[in-house]
Parts: sequence; structure tokens; C-alpha cells
Amino acid sequence: MKKNKFIFAITILVMSISVYIYYFKKSNTEISFAINHHKDRTTYTTSDEYSLFNVANTKRHFFTSIMKDETMLGKVLQVDKKDGETKQIYDTKFNGGGVRNITANDEYVIWLDNNGVDYLNELVIYDIKKEKVIKTYKDSEKRNINAAFIKNQTIYWIEEDNTKIVNQEPSNNESDTMKLGTYSATIIGYDIVTGNQKKIDTIQTVHYPNESLYFSENKMWYIDNRKYDEKAIIKKLDLKSGKLETYKTQFQFIGHLKPVDDENVAFFEYTIHNSPEGLLLLNTESNKIKLLDANEDDTGAGYDGKGLIFSQNKTYKISSFNKRKFNDEIQMKNEEDLLLVTNGPLFGLEFVTKQKNSIHPNQIVDWHVENLNWKE
Repeated sequence: MKKNKFIFAITILVMSISVYIYYFKKSNTEISFAINHHKDRTTYTTSDEYSLFNVANTKRHFFTSIMKDETMLGKVLQVDKKDGETKQIYDTKFNGGGVRNITANDEYVIWLDNNGVDYLNELVIYDIKKEKVIKTYKDSEKRNINAAFIKNQTIYWIEEDNTKIVNQEPSNNESDTMKLGTYSATIIGYDIVTGNQKKIDTIQTVHYPNESLYFSENKMWYIDNRKYDEKAIIKKLDLKSGKLETYKTQFQFIGHLKPVDDENVAFFEYTIHNSPEGLLLLNTESNKIKLLDANEDDTGAGYDGKGLIFSQNKTYKISSFNKRKFNDEIQMKNEEDLLLVTNGPLFGLEFVTKQKNSIHPNQIVDWHVENLNWKE
């Protein structure tokens, strides 16, 4: 038995054929995680006094921000998926600040540290191998970062000028809904290794739900809703060549992109008066749009950019524009306690839930995709 590593229980359940192995490994924080191996999933559970949110999943680690009871701790934790070792890698610089928008790959983790006063953020870049913060990037009222995403060695974000926000109360006039928000914003790409920063595009009318960037294997996707009397546009950037393609839809306002692969992207039609219902799919080769699921209403559904869409209602496996399967095993087993808390593409099928008899969402679940039974 290795020092500081204790296997508390090994229980073989004949009925479910599940093996439970709990690890606690010494760390630089009082927070620890128990690893629980099942046939169809692996769970990582911390004490019931903590709430987990904003989880980033990589091959070796989870990275998460955390609350204790109802208090935001402003910390970033690194959890080793093999042995449960937990390390605090960051604490907020600001009194009353909070960490959000954690995204990661196998080399870097990034997040936004919010100062808790005027909602300005500091973008923090952490090198996993070097075990240190290697760069910070402060925003301002004229250069505000609402969300940032890492892809390979490049960070992408939408940069807004908050001094140009129109603070107009909505009326019964539908056109007024398009005046609330920033009239334009710039998409920025920053190469961590070279330090080069470049402007990629300028988009108009930036506010929920089109204030985010989305990724498939080799493409970056985003929405440009343009002016009120124009149709919404989906744009796709080739991350290797830099080629930008534009696809005009027949809809006035859309949101919540879910890239399926480099040629197909799912989305919702959106209005200010009605909740989106019905998941649509665009094929960029044919420029055709079809209804994927008329009953889907989870705009916060996760995606992996490789064919999976993971919602509160079901899991979709889409292999082409005309071929899709689904499964609802995960949703049926977790029902009310399934929380999707990942920014950007999923690494697998990860989500947060409550352990049995827990008050707070204190458990990360990493579901084994290969064990799902797909239906036509």
C-alpha cells in the first residue's frame, strides 16, 4: 500500500456487477474526492457541504470551481482522475470575486476571475505541466470579455465595448429586443505560445443567446444576428486555414449552437417572448436545415463536436445530416439532479449531480459512452 493512499472499501455487487473503489490522496487543500467505479460510469464525490459547478474535463484531470454551503470560494481545483489527488491551483485575487468560465485541454487551463464589483474580468492562463499561471489578461469597460475558450494553443473570446450598451427598457415592439445589448463586438484569437493576438471578425447585436463561441474538431462556429430586419447568420471559421464561411438562415433570431462535426451544427430558433423548443440541424455543404427533435427544449445542452449532444432530455448520436440515434438512460436515472456545467465541447459525457441523501450537487459523473444502448 502506497503512503497517503488508502483504499477504504471494495464492494462487489452481484446484481449490478459494479466495483466500488474509494481513493483519498493527500493534497494541498482540505477538499478531497472519493472515486467510485461502476460498470457504466465513474463518479468523483466530495463532501456534502460543497457544490461543484463549471467543470472542465480532460484526459487526466477535472478542473472545477466550488462553493461551500452558499458561499463562492473563488478557487480553482485540479482533481486527478486516476487517484483523486486534489490540488488548489488558484484563488481569486479579488475580495468577493469569483471564478467562472473554466475551459481546459491537456496542456492549459483558462478561466475568468471576476472582481465582484463592476463585473470586470481577468483572464487567467495556467500551464498544467509547469504548474503555474503563465499569463493574465485584464479587460476593461471598453474591452470586456464575457467568455473565453481554449482550442489547442489558442484562446478565443468575444470582446465587447460596454460603453456602447443601449440601456433601453423592452416594449411590446419586437424590434426593441434587438436593441438591448452591445451593437458590435470583436472576436479575438490569442496564441499562448507565440503571444500573437489577432482580430478574427466583427459581429453585431451581441447579447444572450449569441454571445458565445462553439467548436467542432477543426472549426469555430458563432452567430451574427445582424440588424432586426435581416435574417440570422451562422459563421464558421476554419481554424487551420483561417477561411471564414457564412450561412444565412431563414430565421430572424437563433441561438445556442451545438456543433455536431465540421459540416453540421444544431441550433434553436429563439424569440424574446417564447422559450425555444425544437432542435434544428444545419448542413453547411447543402445549406439545408431540418428539424432534429421537435420536443427538445434544453438550450444549455452540452456537445462534444464529434457527433454527441447531451441534454437534460436525452443524448443524441448524430453520424450525418440524415442519420441520428438517441438514448435517455442517463436522464432517466438522474432526472431532476442532472446539471450540465461544462463550457465549450464535452470531453466525454460528464455532468454534476447530487450524491444520494446530499443537499448540494457534490458529485462529478463521467459516463462511459460505449455502454449506452442507442435507439433509432
